[in-house]
Amino acid sequence: MMILPNMRTVQVSTGWTTRVAEDSMKAIGIFVVILLSLYSGGSFLFAEERKIPNGVHPSAKYISEYSVWIWDKGSQRRVWYQDGTLKALGRIKNRLRVSSWIFYYPNGQKKGEGSYQKGKKQGEWKLFSQKGKVSSEGNFLQDKREGEWSHYYLNQTLKAKGPYHQGLKHGAWLSYYTNGKIFYEGEYRRGKAQNEWKYYYQNGSLYQKGKYDRDIRIGMWKICVFPQGPCGKEHFSYSKSPSISNLVNPSSSKAFSPSVNQWNRL
Repeated sequence: MMILPNMRTVQVSTGWTTRVAEDSMKAIGIFVVILLSLYSGGSFLFAEERKIPNGVHPSAKYISEYSVWIWDKGSQRRVWYQDGTLKALGRIKNRLRVSSWIFYYPNGQKKGEGSYQKGKKQGEWKLFSQKGKVSSEGNFLQDKREGEWSHYYLNQTLKAKGPYHQGLKHGAWLSYYTNGKIFYEGEYRRGKAQNEWKYYYQNGSLYQKGKYDRDIRIGMWKICVFPQGPCGKEHFSYSKSPSISNLVNPSSSKAFSPSVNQWNRL
């Protein structure tokens, strides 16, 4: 049995019984309110007392569960990494992100910028690499990618572009080499390759051409072993992506053999 401070016992006619006095009931009420104020998202958040790093506002609170410092002033919120590096800044309303937000990598480079509506990404967003270069840009609708998106190499040349619907690729997509030549062109339906697709060598000549059905290559495919040929035909009925043994990934020295869903994780 737990005895709270200021709890006292009294004798009643039925024998010795523990009675919680009015002041003890008040203590219980305060205790419950404190617990509820710390409870968030299925867990308890505790502002840990520790030395505040340089650059962090003196009134910021450390949230050990997420290893971040948080400081709110009205509707404005700033978030720092554990070492004091700025992580994010923006506005909140009813404890949810709203309006414009900017996020940063631990190295200080910008990670992403865009708007929120009631805690969900909404409208135009830009995402960046750890080197500060734009990696992709497009629109969100209710926290999911929607409409036309573009993805870029580190040198800022176009890597791929096409539409999303409810967070999945949906429609005609193009992927490019760093020299601007088309690597592949094809259609997605709800995130899966569908209908006719074409793959090209870096000089623009055809490498493979054929059809997909929900990510599975079907029917007869035309395959050119080298940029100048020879070319032949092969029948497929399994899900393995084309093995592009003669193509070199522009970003590495290894053979480039991408999955048709390579952009779904972006």
